[in-house]
Amino acid sequence: KNLWTPVMDSINVDKGYELALGAALGDDLDAPSDPSSPMHWAGSIVDPSDPSLPDGVAVLAQHVQAPSQLARRLQQVGIVERADGPRLAAALKPGQRLVSREGDLWRWDGYAAAAQAPTGAARRLAERSRLADIAVELESARLDLEAKRAAVAAAQAALSAAATAETEARNRTRERQHAADN
Repeated sequence: KNLWTPVMDSINVDKGYELALGAALGDDLDAPSDPSSPMHWAGSIVDPSDPSLPDGVAVLAQHVQAPSQLARRLQQVGIVERADGPRLAAALKPGQRLVSREGDLWRWDGYAAAAQAPTGAARRLAERSRLADIAVELESARLDLEAKRAAVAAAQAALSAAATAETEARNRTRERQHAADN
């Protein structure tokens, strides 16, 4: 398993669609696309004769950037509102699936899985998304820290210059006072 990179590592999914993708592909996301792997995504081109999803159903592929080997599969997965899933599932053709953004799944063969039973892949996608958010927050915090460090360094330099100027002014005042007294 460690010899080949899982296809999940090559996928970018729009925020909020991680659970839908995890429900749609499940543990298949752990398979690599490398043909030398014993199990892999070999790919299949999108066939114009593939059946369309039910009317009004958005395609999951619109929210996922994935290797071409997954294109046909993603074109046959629709995104629906949770309440509409059971009704629309009756209109699915062989090979098609519906998912909700919450992670519910309805397949063409009658199989259904509620979002309360998320796959390991769905959890990993959500965690990966959260890690990406944390990385962005961390970078922002680093930039803020560098800006504050620069401001502190500038303030310290200004303070040092002011202290030097004050010392020089006091010395000049003493010298003038001394000269005036003599």
